Amino acid sequence: MHFMNTKKSHIHFVGIGGIGMSGIATILQQSDYIVSGCDPDLTQDTVVKLQKVGCSIYQGNNSPECNDHTIDTLVYIPMYATTIPAVTAEIA
Repeated sequence: MHFMNTKKSHIHFVGIGGIGMSGIATILQQSDYIVSGCDPDLTQDTVVKLQKVGCSIYQGNNSPECNDHTIDTLVYIPMYATTIPAVTAEIA
């Protein structure tokens, strides 16, 4: 994967508060990537910790931030695929 060698890539996670996604997001944030995400529950400990280390987190899994033109990589699990218009268009 070429983007992994490019620092300052913007990676956006759908469902960033989940234990797996939040762990990966933390590692990438600490490795100088720009990390953002969205999640239905902004009060989760994992989300609060990500915000404290500098990640931008937005409410919901279909936020306008999923369509941000600065995102280089959109990370999601298949159960969210139909809730993201940009992904739905690609898999249709």
